[in-house]
Amino acid sequence: MSKLVKNTAYYTIGNFTSKAINFLLLPLYTAYLKTEEYGIVSSIQVLTGVLLIFFTLGLERAIYRLFYDYDDEKGKKNFLGTVAISITITSAVACGLLFIFKDFVSSIYQSIEFYPYFSYGIVTAVFMTYEMVPKISLQVNEKARNYLILSLLSLIFRVIPVFWYVVFLKGGAVGMLKGAMIGNGALLIFLI
Repeated sequence: MSKLVKNTAYYTIGNFTSKAINFLLLPLYTAYLKTEEYGIVSSIQVLTGVLLIFFTLGLERAIYRLFYDYDDEKGKKNFLGTVAISITITSAVACGLLFIFKDFVSSIYQSIEFYPYFSYGIVTAVFMTYEMVPKISLQVNEKARNYLILSLLSLIFRVIPVFWYVVFLKGGAVGMLKGAMIGNGALLIFLI
């Protein structure tokens, strides 16, 4: 029972810390962003979240159910690899289509330009897909401590570039979205 409590604490800390830090940084970001810039960032973040669902097609959620159907380590690794490759191909194709049909995509928010706003959000969503399989893999393998470490590292990778671009470079909405994209790209390099 103590392992369950300890793992639950690690997962809770890993999930809560990211949300708490982002909440605490909100007044700082709003001090450096104009109202319309914050509206742009929020709109693109919503788009990024929706794209993340379409890029993965929910395949990462299948890990929770199907991982235990494999009895040997080789089968589990092959399964995780198949899910990761499927998500990679799906997100790459979808990303390409979004850039090809950029005029249609930019009609979602007509007052927001595709370049740089939409493009940063799309690329950020692609980068974010790569974090899902390792995190869920750590959960199903009951490696809660490693999950916590990965969650905290991903928080650091995401917050520092955004903070840099918004506060120090005073990049506004473009800086915030660019920082998010760079942070997720750096996390991707780390994960690989």
